[in-house]
Amino acid sequence: MDYLTVFRSRRIGFIAVLAVMTAMALVACADEAADPTATTIPVATEAPAPTEQPPAPTEIPPTETPDDAMVADDDAMEHEHASVAVANNSDHGDILTDSKGMTLYIFDRDTEGVTNCSGGCLNAWPPFIVDETPETSDEITATIGTIDLADGTRQVTVNGFPAYYWQGDSVEGDTAGNGVNNAWWVFNTDGTPQRPAKVNVSADAEMGDILVAGNGLTLYIFDRDELEKSNCSGGCLDNWPPLLSEYGVVASDDVTATISTIGASDGSQQITVNGFPAYYWKGDVAEGDTLGNAVGNVWWVFNPDGTPQRPAKVGLGEHSDLGSILVDGAGLSLYLFDNDTAGVSNCSGGCLTNWPPLLTEYGTAALNDVTATLGSITRDDGTEQVTVNDMPVYYWLGDTATGEALGQAIGGVWWVLDPAGQAIRN
Repeated sequence: MDYLTVFRSRRIGFIAVLAVMTAMALVACADEAADPTATTIPVATEAPAPTEQPPAPTEIPPTETPDDAMVADDDAMEHEHASVAVANNSDHGDILTDSKGMTLYIFDRDTEGVTNCSGGCLNAWPPFIVDETPETSDEITATIGTIDLADGTRQVTVNGFPAYYWQGDSVEGDTAGNGVNNAWWVFNTDGTPQRPAKVNVSADAEMGDILVAGNGLTLYIFDRDELEKSNCSGGCLDNWPPLLSEYGVVASDDVTATISTIGASDGSQQITVNGFPAYYWKGDVAEGDTLGNAVGNVWWVFNPDGTPQRPAKVGLGEHSDLGSILVDGAGLSLYLFDNDTAGVSNCSGGCLTNWPPLLTEYGTAALNDVTATLGSITRDDGTEQVTVNDMPVYYWLGDTATGEALGQAIGGVWWVLDPAGQAIRN
């Protein structure tokens, strides 16, 4: 029998003796009250005096601490020695978790060293709180640290960005928080988030609503690209970095263009807008910069529907019989109508069906060695028609490919134009 058991049994015996002596004294008191002549109280002579005092409380062995204290000690130990670990996820590969395998997340609205999750956000996304900087394994190349929160607690950071849990993850391996509101993402082992590329709409003071990437930088289309094919390479890519992604792409609700991806030359995925590759301009260094627009007359910003803010182009094309003639940006021949006057179009109704006007929403741009003066007039329907030396210009319905000038001399009133904008009448 151990020491504590012996002590408890002796203490019980001592209490029993005291109970007997108390009962005898009460009986004697009752007898004395019944017999007024009694002058003495009987003394119990059979109760043995205790031979051993109970040990002082400090003598209780330290291993006999209460169970709840043991639990509190365990929790404090685990909290103090929290660690960041790596888990292999079937959907995301190797990602960062806590020591229990619960997934950690980054919040896009945070900045380095600052949490912007508060109130109800914290109910849904509890921060990863520790007592000291967590331990990590060699396979984690991210920088793990902490920041002090307003309530005095410490939150774990990954490459300086606060780390959180998601309330919807209930067991290790859950990653239900990834992609919530297009703002929460799991971490790779190097601390980069598994964040898709983003395409958003931004309001520009001069250009109106245009497409930008998730970092706020303006996106551009390249006129020499083809549908789902990039023709920008080498030094072009140094000046015009493509918008790439390892994790797909998401678009904000106000983007009405079709956003997708194509395989890039390095094996990554380049973002496309209505099938055309999207790029940055190296000269844009801050949100709102649009310095790449119109560079070389081949780079343009996107509207939210994916159309480029491209001016109407007038350049030179070579015809086998007529020599150098004016063409549009796609190489189709342009024509002058003898019935027009300077600044006025007299082609309407069925005439416009056969001779569609060259229209523009974003002005004009002269290419090559065009020496004519370009401008525009406003038609009755509110559209802007391009003019060459103040005369409206048109296409011919029968021209379907570059180099064609099948509308030349039709009716004796339709003519192609030379580089100076004069009608070639032959």
